[in-house]
Amino acid sequence: MFKKISRCLIYSPALMPLYSIKLVSISIIACALGSLVNCDYKQLKSLTIIEGIKIIFPYSAVLFLYVISLLWTDNIASGLKYVEYTLSFLIFPLIFLVLKPLQNNKEIVFFIKSFILSTSLLSFLTLLNVFFKIENVSIPISDLVRKNIQSTYLIGEHPIYFSLLLAIGIVLLVFNKFESKLLTFLIYFINILGIVISGSRGVFISLFLVSFIIIFLKSLDKRKIITSIILLFFLAGTVVYFSPLKQRMAQLVTTEKIYPEGLYFNSFNIRMAIYKCSCSIIKDELLIGHGAGDIEKKLTQCYEEFNTIAFDVQRYNTHNQYFHYLCAFGLVGTIIILYYFGFYLRNAYVSKNWNHLTILILFYLCFLTENILVRNTGIVVFSMINCIFVLQANLKKNEKSINS
Repeated sequence: MFKKISRCLIYSPALMPLYSIKLVSISIIACALGSLVNCDYKQLKSLTIIEGIKIIFPYSAVLFLYVISLLWTDNIASGLKYVEYTLSFLIFPLIFLVLKPLQNNKEIVFFIKSFILSTSLLSFLTLLNVFFKIENVSIPISDLVRKNIQSTYLIGEHPIYFSLLLAIGIVLLVFNKFESKLLTFLIYFINILGIVISGSRGVFISLFLVSFIIIFLKSLDKRKIITSIILLFFLAGTVVYFSPLKQRMAQLVTTEKIYPEGLYFNSFNIRMAIYKCSCSIIKDELLIGHGAGDIEKKLTQCYEEFNTIAFDVQRYNTHNQYFHYLCAFGLVGTIIILYYFGFYLRNAYVSKNWNHLTILILFYLCFLTENILVRNTGIVVFSMINCIFVLQANLKKNEKSINS
């Protein structure tokens, strides 16, 4: 009985989209405990410290860079928060790549499908919350919808992370379909609808681009490729025209001022100001950066130069993961991180794990418009899914070597 319960604990992070922040941490601890109970101790004892470091470090390099950057950051307390947030980069490699609780491909697929189902349930519950709370109000409908997404009881998530979770669910589903075609269709429909109402341009465009890659990876004939591309453009155009995305996309071409001024500001020109400030901060300490703890202070000081109240409403990060790393670690640290991002891609390509490859590309594209890896949701999902796919590739490699 205890053994069965401990094995169930291993799958607890797969339901992460449905957890509050506290429950996410509890699920990781539960998964670690379940993994310790079910690991192969004979194999674990044969693993040397050097071998363990070689396994773990490529997937936790970002965490160690945050720790090292504490040496030159002024705001140690803020820097330590980043270290705390990024502990998942160390924990998940320890769980899935060292303890190896998932013992075969069947268990990994079950983990992935559990995650897919949890994203669709997240979308369904959030859609219910949004539609029941829609009223005649003075604020734009897109802003109201995004506010209601975050207010969903217990599982309320920022629209960016909400849409990212659903997009990941869609890409995972392409390569891990359920036996029931109706269930597969419903998950696609619910997740796409969730992304549409969230109005997250960056995630929508990233998913659109990744869809092209998936079409060519599916080894279709020319006729099916052309048909798929036409349908993709038609679907994307229809979605943009009849959804809150239309209003947010329109800002890209209708904005009168490139930077916010006075009471005139929107998501586009605020973002332009953010990028201007980010580039300015990067230039100040190009080689090793300012340390993660000082980025927020530096950005706030720069925002004060704009004659607008836009930055009084809320604080804004760099809205670009690569800019964040350049601000925090400079060129040296960012090159190290990009090397490992490329390392993940290469491993996915060599192992021909197209699901891993497309998920990575989705993340890397989203990094261009959002700081995905500075909040618990983004860090946990990126690290967890990355390690799951690496474990899957390792298991397949071991099976081939045994069979040969």
